Amino acid sequence: MKKGVEITLWIFAVTLPVVILLVGLKLVIPKSSSLEPSSDDTTVGQSTKPQTLGGVTGCGAEAIPCNPSEQGACDACGEGFVCTDVGTNDTNYNIEGTYCLPVKPDTACYNVPVDHSEHMQGRFRWVGWAGVNVQNWQCDCPYPQYYPMDTTPSSVDEGACKRSSALCRNGVWKYPCVRKVDPLGNVVVDECEDLSKEEEAALAGSDPLVNGMCSCDNVPCVDDGDCAGDCVGGVCENQRLSMNPTSGLPECVRDTCVGKWEILPVSPYIYGHCV
Repeated sequence: MKKGVEITLWIFAVTLPVVILLVGLKLVIPKSSSLEPSSDDTTVGQSTKPQTLGGVTGCGAEAIPCNPSEQGACDACGEGFVCTDVGTNDTNYNIEGTYCLPVKPDTACYNVPVDHSEHMQGRFRWVGWAGVNVQNWQCDCPYPQYYPMDTTPSSVDEGACKRSSALCRNGVWKYPCVRKVDPLGNVVVDECEDLSKEEEAALAGSDPLVNGMCSCDNVPCVDDGDCAGDCVGGVCENQRLSMNPTSGLPECVRDTCVGKWEILPVSPYIYGHCV
């Protein structure tokens, strides 16, 4: 009998600390701790709950179609949303139609100087939907291949669509340009019409491949480093127009044609042949 009591006391003495430890852990560990992520847990690139993206949810986070003739078509989206006509160039998505979006800014992306050859007016595009972290109208460049955005910090052109240094390399770039037409109706491939300021402004922002001209003749130079050919008497010689196969930009290259290089009278007036 005495021996049985001793065994019972020994078991009680061993298990009591374990019970106390388990109870203590139960009190310390939060109830939300488990193998399953809570509604506030996030993983890299993924969230277990809907996010407020750039301060906008719902209509800003997904494309919500609307009827512009319907009064208050976007009231359900909240204050500041209007039914907006969206074209393929107005968003990062190849879609067209009318969607509920925040009011588009009515200010210019960048105040373009008078010289349209060096700068192009930016445009506001909707960057959002598809779960990205920016949900707003953002200024970008219509033709970044020709006029990429200047991202140099503190530069006077920061945020501007500035002419690429590779565009018309070793030549003279003219934009906007409308090719002259001779009295017989033939296009003069290497001459532009004299445009008024109003005509230039109307063409500014159009396709540079169509309304731009790279000239490789009579290009001023100081030494051969300024030319694709040779600097002779302050002017580049022995160079001609070509299309760079990698960048897709017109440029001047050394002319190795034994005869005369002739530009074909077909838009974009860059390609030619040796005659």
